[in-house]
Amino acid sequence: LPSGEVRIFGRIGRIAEIGGKKVKPQEIQRELGAVHGIQKSFVDVFERGGRNCLVAWYVGSRGVEEVRLALRKRIAAWKVPRMIIRRKSIQNTSRGKVDIKQLRRSL
Repeated sequence: LPSGEVRIFGRIGRIAEIGGKKVKPQEIQRELGAVHGIQKSFVDVFERGGRNCLVAWYVGSRGVEEVRLALRKRIAAWKVPRMIIRRKSIQNTSRGKVDIKQLRRSL
């Protein structure tokens, strides 16, 4: 939306709206995963302080600012997640999917 808020359209396809433009977090995740030195990543929409934003978690050898700069070269600036968090690991659930609840607890 023009105010910078993110509107979530639902879990199917995980589509969000930022600045009036639709974005799929998985597209950003794909670009993040293509950054040299990134072994695993996950991007999601998260509510923080009453506002929604994109947040990215990654496992890799590069620092957060290096990753942010690399993403800015690969995607439009408005698509770069507001929060980028480096982790030692990203856990999976027993069903083999990323444990989103565990990641969100790290915020």
